[in-house]
Amino acid sequence: MRKKYLSVLLILSTLFSLLTGCNNKSIEAIYGQELVKCGAIYDTDSKLSYELPIICEGEIKDFSVEEYYVDGEGQYEISFEKLEGGYKYKGLYYYLAYFNVGVEKENPAKITIESVDMKINGKLFTYDMEDMHFSNIKGTYGDEFIPTQGALLYGNGGPAVVINKIPEEKYVVEFLVEEDCVIREIAYHDYLDISDIEVSVNGVETKYNNNIVLKKGDNVMFKYYLKYKEGVFKYDIVKTTLLVKYSIADNKYIFSDEQGLVIINLRDSSFIKDYIDEKLGGK
Repeated sequence: MRKKYLSVLLILSTLFSLLTGCNNKSIEAIYGQELVKCGAIYDTDSKLSYELPIICEGEIKDFSVEEYYVDGEGQYEISFEKLEGGYKYKGLYYYLAYFNVGVEKENPAKITIESVDMKINGKLFTYDMEDMHFSNIKGTYGDEFIPTQGALLYGNGGPAVVINKIPEEKYVVEFLVEEDCVIREIAYHDYLDISDIEVSVNGVETKYNNNIVLKKGDNVMFKYYLKYKEGVFKYDIVKTTLLVKYSIADNKYIFSDEQGLVIINLRDSSFIKDYIDEKLGGK
């Protein structure tokens, strides 16, 4: 009887070892760097939040950030906030590491975060960034433009900052005019092109050109189609600045909404699942 009892214990012990071994699979590589498409032109001293997706074959038990590798000029701040996730899809675990990034406002600053050293379950990994760059207005344009002085304010509470995907219909941005000005151009800093722009002022359609004359109290609305630039995909995390160039008298200004548009399909983590299916072959 004792021999049989020991055999049962041995079998149970082996099964337990196998099960716990599967749950604590060693992490040999991390994926997700290609998803990062974040760039901003700052007109603020505040730090803004950005996410780095981390996809791996094992569960993350311990996580820390060891080093940031940054190229460029000017003062900046980067700080790790938190790691969230631990969901599983097709044998892979996925997480989001949240970071706060800021650049100084007054003096020229233009930086690229090239990589981040992370320690995961005691092992060091280098997360090579796909594209993550930040600057302020002086760092991008020098003295060509003066930062916005409040001549343009978002109408209806601002744009829908976060969208799941590029809409098939035209995207709408609306401004209230606080000071007489002439709008010269509306565009996104990176990753997105816009086309077939419609403009209306106080509900009356007008031609889009580099000379849209506006008066204090006007309501100006832009409608346009959005399209990814080459090399940007539906599963990417896209965060980019909305820019409106305008003039008042002989002075040139620029309205800069640092995260003017964020495209990330958070619905059921679809962007991660699409990436695993299409880039990692479902593993």
